[in-house]
Amino acid sequence: LHHSRTVRHPPSRSAGLDASNQASTHELTIPNDLIGCIIGRQGTKINEIRQMSGAQIKIANAMEGSSERQITITGTPANISLAQYLINARFRDVAAMWNDPSSMTTS
Repeated sequence: LHHSRTVRHPPSRSAGLDASNQASTHELTIPNDLIGCIIGRQGTKINEIRQMSGAQIKIANAMEGSSERQITITGTPANISLAQYLINARFRDVAAMWNDPSSMTTS
């Protein structure tokens, strides 16, 4: 008897999805100083990304002494790639603001 740790979610019969639409999981590691721009104020940005991508996104608590946070994205391959795209787009927005102070909105 060998134990394999591959997590397979049984295909949903009711929805009639094919195997390529099974839920899978993808993990990202994000530096702590960038996690705020992904989460947004009171979680607004991460909730937006969850709604737009249709994926489940879990952000691990910061590990003591670690400068990174683990993000786990669960969903169909399409959901996951959309979530990754949206997260990367957030990084590009923030990098653009850092590199170009004039693009910052002044209140």
